[in-house]
Formats: sequence, C-alpha cells, structure tokens
Amino acid sequence: MYKGIQKTLDWGVKIASLAVTGPATWQVSADLFKDIQSPVILFIMQFAAVFLVEGVLLSNWLLLEFDKNATPEIKVRYGLTALVMYVALLVIAWRHEGPTGLVFRLALLAALVGSGWDTYVYTWQRMTASVDRSPENSGKVKRHARNLSIKEAMMRREAEHQSTVALITAENKAALHHTSLYGERLLQRIQIEDKSERLQLMDQNDALERDASGKKKRLPTLPPTVTPSARRELPFLSGPDRATQELRANILGALGEDPSYDTPRMAERLGVSREQVSTAMATMLEDGQIYQDAEGTHVAEGTGHNGNGRRLRPRPNSRNR
Repeated sequence: MYKGIQKTLDWGVKIASLAVTGPATWQVSADLFKDIQSPVILFIMQFAAVFLVEGVLLSNWLLLEFDKNATPEIKVRYGLTALVMYVALLVIAWRHEGPTGLVFRLALLAALVGSGWDTYVYTWQRMTASVDRSPENSGKVKRHARNLSIKEAMMRREAEHQSTVALITAENKAALHHTSLYGERLLQRIQIEDKSERLQLMDQNDALERDASGKKKRLPTLPPTVTPSARRELPFLSGPDRATQELRANILGALGEDPSYDTPRMAERLGVSREQVSTAMATMLEDGQIYQDAEGTHVAEGTGHNGNGRRLRPRPNSRNR
C-alpha cells in the first residue's frame, strides 16, 4: 500500500508541475510571438513552445526514474538535462510571475533532485572509489595524459615530416649531380669524336698535299679552326705520315694474328699510346679496312699489310743523321 501511495504522489507531483509551469510558458511564448498576426500560427507556436520545454523536462524526468537498465553515466545525463530545463523554467517564471513564482519552482527542484539523488550519489561514489583504486582514473590525470598524447603525436609527425623532407632533398641533390656528371660525359664523348674526325681530315689533307704533280691541295671541308699551330699541339702528329702508315700496318698485322686485341693490349704491344691506337683503328674502321663483331676486330678481306705487329721504334732525327 505504501508503494502505491508513493507512486500516486510521484505522478501527482509531475502533473502538478506541468499544471503550474505550462500556463506560464504558454503566456510567455504568447508575449514573445505577439508580432505574429495569424491566430492559427500563434496558437501553433505557443503549443510548440510548451511542448518543447515541458516535454523535454518530463521525458528526462521519467527516464531518470524508470529506465532501470541505464548505466549510471546515462542516468546522470538524464538528470542534468532535466536540471537544465528547470533553469529554463526559472527564467520563464521570473518573466511571468516575478520572485513569487520561484516558490513553485523550488518545489519542482526538490522533486527533480529527489528523483535523481540515488543516481547522483552512486555516480559520485563510483568516481571517488575509482580514483582511490588508481590515480590514473582521475579526470585531471586523464586530461593531462590526453594532452601529452596529443603533443607526442604532433612531435612524432613533425619528426616524420623532417625526415621525409631531408630524404627528398638528398634524392634531389643526387639526381642533379648524376645529371651533371652525365652531361660532362656527353661533352667528353663529343670532344673525342670531334678530335677523331679532325685527325682523319688532317690525314686526308696531308695525302692530297703530296699528289703526283707536287702541287699542294687542301680539302675544302677542313675546319678552319685546325691551324698548323693546333696540329703541333697534338703529340702524336709531330712525326711524319710514314709513322702513321707503319702504325696502321702493325695494327693490321697484330689483328691478323689475334682478333681479340683491345686498345690497351694493342698499345702495349706496339709501344705507342692508347690514343694513337684508338685514332688509327677508328680511321681503319671508317675506311673498311677492319670490322668488328662479337669475337673481336678482324681484318677485312682484300686488305693488304706488311706489318707484323712489332713494337715501333722512334725514328732518328734528321739532324742527327
């Protein structure tokens, strides 16, 4: 019987609170929306205002009491929401009734606190007991740990960014250096090809200078930049043309014996520089006297030679004869 009476009183308090606060909310909303001319729209607005404020309060109040499966944290949310709506009703009471209306609102506050008192006390005890078991469960410690975790994540991300930037910078420098070296190799290759072609033109020019009539003829295609002084700067052109012919004959003789000769071995055998051997072989390749394949360098058919690949000896100076 006691439980039935208590339940009837609880529901009576709730209905009474709505009966007290509802008309005040209705009247205040009418004053708030008095600029609306249409009575129908004004009625809808007043009804919506009362339903919103009183409905949110009553909904959370009922959930606070009858939602037995809710966790303490959820029940605390119900209680706090109901208290916030109670503050809204206080503002409405002050606007409509003045200080006298606070008397009715205090009774409503007592009912709300009484409905959620067990939840508030249990939640508080649970929080304090959790902190007593471990300080790590304290809200301050958790907030501090969260802030430190954020700082650590930012520092870690900053370090990754710096490492990535350094790697990109190093790769860029390496790529630029590789391109620079590749350009230098290209220039050297072009210079070597130009030098070889100039030497070939000089040989042809010397051959035309000593024709049967004794008249000197020069190739019109000889580059004007190749002057006699420049020719004297080439160390392996200071000798007569006969030395060049002898060198080619010895190269043919050596290749006839062993096609696998390369430039360093050929230069070592003949006792001349690699540059002389490379230039002479390039000229003979161009003239078709020799050809190259996977097995080495071979003497072309029909190419006669008197050399036998012997080491060349420097010719005596005409002044010392």
